[in-house]
Amino acid sequence: MLESDRPKVKIGEVLMHRGQAKPIQIEFIIELQNSYRSQNRDDKLGDLLIAHRVVTPLALTEALAVQEEMPRESITKILEAMEEFPSKLTHVISD
Repeated sequence: MLESDRPKVKIGEVLMHRGQAKPIQIEFIIELQNSYRSQNRDDKLGDLLIAHRVVTPLALTEALAVQEEMPRESITKILEAMEEFPSKLTHVISD
């Protein structure tokens, strides 16, 4: 699979990783967005985050810039791989 075919890291993950939003805030805004979609509204997550004062426009802009630079994997998967790396490296060195 090409990197461009993989989904981007979700903006909520970026904001949580940067400490700019709490999981409960992201979950609430996603639920709100889903509710709006059932009413045929197409509000963007970022617009809702700003409208409900979860983040500032600047914080969202910075997070979007970070999102564009990140590998197209979830932060969780990347962190898990990083945690496993030392043990895998030790195993390779000891062989």
